[in-house]
Amino acid sequence: MINLDAMLTALRNETQIPFALYGWQTNPAEDAWGILTLDGQEAAIWSDDRMEAQALRGHVSVFCRTLGGIPDAVQTVLDGLGVSWTFETTDYEPDPRLLHYTWAWREWGDL
Repeated sequence: MINLDAMLTALRNETQIPFALYGWQTNPAEDAWGILTLDGQEAAIWSDDRMEAQALRGHVSVFCRTLGGIPDAVQTVLDGLGVSWTFETTDYEPDPRLLHYTWAWREWGDL
């Protein structure tokens, strides 16, 4: 099953930007930051009235002023952890003038 602490540490180390778990950073002085969320549960596999495995889903959001290699670094982390992911969006946030990248991830785990 996915270890959010391991994912958070890997994202911080690979991207070299501050990452928060669920938090929202509003410090406009930062050039880049990220947020890791666990959104909830998805499908489950049942056997003999017992849940055997379950999929969890979440998002990784990165806010940055310049493109750099941050999107590639995030994808490298997700690949390295064996997490299924989809690149969802790139947006421009006019206030505070940041690029906003979002990935959705899903992981199956045994219970």
